[in-house]
Amino acid sequence: LILDGADLEKVAEQLCESCFAGAGSLRESVSKILVLESKTQEFMDAFQKAAEKYPHSSSEKLASLIQQVPHDQGKIAWGNKDSAAIVKDLSHCSVMQQDALNAPIAIVSSVKYQHEMLKWANTGYLGVSAQVFGPEDKALKVAEKLEVGKVYNNSWLREDPSLGCGQK
Repeated sequence: LILDGADLEKVAEQLCESCFAGAGSLRESVSKILVLESKTQEFMDAFQKAAEKYPHSSSEKLASLIQQVPHDQGKIAWGNKDSAAIVKDLSHCSVMQQDALNAPIAIVSSVKYQHEMLKWANTGYLGVSAQVFGPEDKALKVAEKLEVGKVYNNSWLREDPSLGCGQK
């Protein structure tokens, strides 16, 4: 969740590592990103720039997911079926929004208001962890309302052995 006031270039760098490390198949890999509409274009520019610098490798799983994107009303914002991808405008009802993708793919969803982030973050049946980026006071208020096992404020976890399985 990217709140108003977050350092978008720093967030983009950390999210690239979070989404694309281990070809997106690590237990702690993130694939769903929620950002305010007013910050979406600025974030996408920074995220795409950071993604271009990140090493990628091919994945059969990714190719399969890329084929599903247009069926779920989404668009490929960056990347291709051979290495990594950033998807936007994907329906919140898409199975891709619910499942652990285990592929180097990032789904960026825009919301008008911050409270909508909580709604969409808490809708899924997986609840291992979440990352909240923004001013510390705002991030803590949002973190308290997330229905996940752990929340990381302004950072990405790196191999946290205390994470349980991905189920609420």
